[in-house]
Amino acid sequence: MLRSGELCIAVVTLTLLAMPVSANATELGPDARELIREAYPKERQSIVNVLKRLHPEATEEIDKLVREIDQQKKEKVERMGLIEGLRGEVAVGGFYSTGNTNEWGVSGTATIRREGKRWVNSLDLLADVKNEDHQKVTDRLAATYRLRRNFVGSNWFVAGGLSYERDSFVGFTQRLGQFVGPGYQISNGNRLKWDVTAGPGFRRTRFIDAPSESQFGLHARTTFAWQITDTLKFAESLSADLGKGDDSYLSTTSVTSDIYGGFALRLSFVAEYETQPPADRKKLDTYSRASVVYIFEPH
Repeated sequence: MLRSGELCIAVVTLTLLAMPVSANATELGPDARELIREAYPKERQSIVNVLKRLHPEATEEIDKLVREIDQQKKEKVERMGLIEGLRGEVAVGGFYSTGNTNEWGVSGTATIRREGKRWVNSLDLLADVKNEDHQKVTDRLAATYRLRRNFVGSNWFVAGGLSYERDSFVGFTQRLGQFVGPGYQISNGNRLKWDVTAGPGFRRTRFIDAPSESQFGLHARTTFAWQITDTLKFAESLSADLGKGDDSYLSTTSVTSDIYGGFALRLSFVAEYETQPPADRKKLDTYSRASVVYIFEPH
């Protein structure tokens, strides 16, 4: 029996084979162009792959059309209402941590994003909770809002953000942060996206068993996403907050595989390193997660 992805490709192939070919062999027919435009985002890549195999001489035209659709979509999002233009994902699963704790727990994350041609807003939420005998014994909560201003026709952008974190695993009840700085989009292709950001930052940490601490420093972040196949994606996010020798590093590595429709399975590994943790805490914490993800986006 064919899986949904294989069935989609089979139907698309038959449809494309039945379409009339343009008189100019290097150009796509109007029906093929319309099929690309009307496809949902997850369908579009499969259609594009089939078209490139059927019409390798039109590869440049296909890529140009996909870029045009992407830009038109971003312009449309900027004209939409706040809720209409939202895209993102919700994930629920379990985790196993090592370092200051060695235990199993429940994990939940959510990402909400509104991506226009010039302005990009994103909100990331995370909650890790462990219970023993029906009582919560440890928790980890985090929320980060980021605002990005793209410059049309340039790979440069400016980004800023606010963050909140509570991590009883590591040893603090509250950490507030803010940052701003320039960034550069190294790659923005259909398969590969990679950007870097760096600039001044400020953090205030309220420890459980130690005095509160405030510091100015450098915030740097890079995100990398590789769509390996139509259904398999690899992603890496690495950030660093540096200042006064009290530095923090965060690495998140994930592999996501589509299951059916908007649902996917994700395996991820998170490493947190603090150079100066409280006296009774370890420097390195790791979290291994397995989650079911629901992905939503506007048509």
